[in-house]
Amino acid sequence: MPLCLGLSSGPCPAGRNDSSVRNGEGDLMLCPDCDRERHLEFLANRPAGAIPPVSAASSGSVGSTTSTVFTRSSAKQGTTRQTDSSKTVNKPEICKSVTVISAAKNDAIDRVDKFVCNEVLAYISCYRDRASSDALRRVVLNHFSAEDIGAAKKMLCYEFQGKLTGDKVSERRSSTSRAAHEAEIDDILVIFDMLDVHNTLEGYLFVGTNLSVLPKFGPEEMNIAAVTDRQVHMEEAVRELSSNISALKPDSAEIEQRLCVFEAAISSQLEKLTALADQLTATATLVKDFGSPVRHSYSHSNESTRDRSANVVVFGVNESSDMSVWRQSVVNAFRHVLGHDVSVDDMFRIGRFAAGKIRPIIVRLHSAWDRRLLLSGAFKLKSFDEKIFVVPDEPLQVRRKRQLQRLKVKAEREGKNVSVVNEVLSVDGVIVFTVKDGVIKHNG
Repeated sequence: MPLCLGLSSGPCPAGRNDSSVRNGEGDLMLCPDCDRERHLEFLANRPAGAIPPVSAASSGSVGSTTSTVFTRSSAKQGTTRQTDSSKTVNKPEICKSVTVISAAKNDAIDRVDKFVCNEVLAYISCYRDRASSDALRRVVLNHFSAEDIGAAKKMLCYEFQGKLTGDKVSERRSSTSRAAHEAEIDDILVIFDMLDVHNTLEGYLFVGTNLSVLPKFGPEEMNIAAVTDRQVHMEEAVRELSSNISALKPDSAEIEQRLCVFEAAISSQLEKLTALADQLTATATLVKDFGSPVRHSYSHSNESTRDRSANVVVFGVNESSDMSVWRQSVVNAFRHVLGHDVSVDDMFRIGRFAAGKIRPIIVRLHSAWDRRLLLSGAFKLKSFDEKIFVVPDEPLQVRRKRQLQRLKVKAEREGKNVSVVNEVLSVDGVIVFTVKDGVIKHNG
């Protein structure tokens, strides 16, 4: 941060060393207080023949002391002055002394040497540090005419013609890409920035005498008039769109006729599909009857290659010499779970009959979807009359891995030393189970 160089009589009373320190009086880095004190000292030491400065009463009270200042006002016509680059600028029409009475609460009026009266320059000077350049440019172009913008640029170039260089002071012409006044507003913004960098705007105050032509809002503020205008245009667009939709609305009789034709076509297709389904059912029945003698043989085949996507295993169904009795028990259990009868392709017990032992039953359902519904609702068997439960039909290796995990958890719960190496479970140093051979029995 820059350090304030203070007053001519000593350092800065406030010891300012922050962002408020700027290039001030005499091209020195000063804070606002020291800059004001040095300016007042400069005005007090001016020669007697110099232009009297502006004085105003501050702190909100109207002062009785007035002074004379030079005031410049814009004009569309006037005399011209030839520059060294053969470029012309308009000379102000009015350049006379006026009396200023101020009741401003700030000291900005105390440092003013010249008033420049132009509404475009006044608006730009007021908002150029408070809004983005694009927003300020948009408001000025939409509110002021091309003649107003051109006159403002000519006045600015005339007043600061000795301090401006480059093509910004030249007269602009319209092109295919943009109009002349659009380029001139960009020139005005650039000129303001150039003058501000060299502190040339110190002592100038840009004012507007006709407040009715100034925009009643800032560049970053909402323009209520523009919002209202956009709303009117939107309503017109909505009305036009509504009328177009009404015009595109088809005839109801034509729609009804098309629906009837479409319904007839769907009915025809449904009849064909029904006939095809009946044929497929008959074919499936023949295939089922043809393959029934071989159905039990696949239970003894290689389990890893058997299709189990529609199989479930039922435990707890009592043994009976009458096959229809335990089959009906399975059907009743499935009905209890699903709430309706399920299509079963086949069911049979596995293992040899042994007195006092209930063998599990493998049930092959008609579809894998029925299997999913049955397994997801198997918890409902808790309220069934018989103690029956259903599990998915899985390969032997998968079942043994799950059994190994259960035995491991049980042994750990009992506080025993458990280890599993290569799918071999050892408890207290003794092998008790393997995925390959199942439970390992030890004599004695």
